Amino acid sequence: MISLGIRSDKGTSTANQEVLPVIDARWNSPRGKYYEFSFLNSQACTVIVNGKDKNVLDADQGFQINDNDALIESVVIVEVGIDYKWSGKYGA
Repeated sequence: MISLGIRSDKGTSTANQEVLPVIDARWNSPRGKYYEFSFLNSQACTVIVNGKDKNVLDADQGFQINDNDALIESVVIVEVGIDYKWSGKYGA
């Protein structure tokens, strides 16, 4: 996969919030495919990755993937009021 860019963001979640922004609506995966990704949550929460992998995280646990792991196309925080930040390298 060719690197197209690096993105990052932080915020406070709303219920069932997708945290990855749309990069290009014309792509098959409009939010991109992250091959390196880091996520950090300030409070305990549940995160659903790629629409199927449900992860229960303790406060300040987060997770990280590298290019040997599955690509990240979606990250949804289930609970409201979770402070988070993330960064990643993506391709189309």
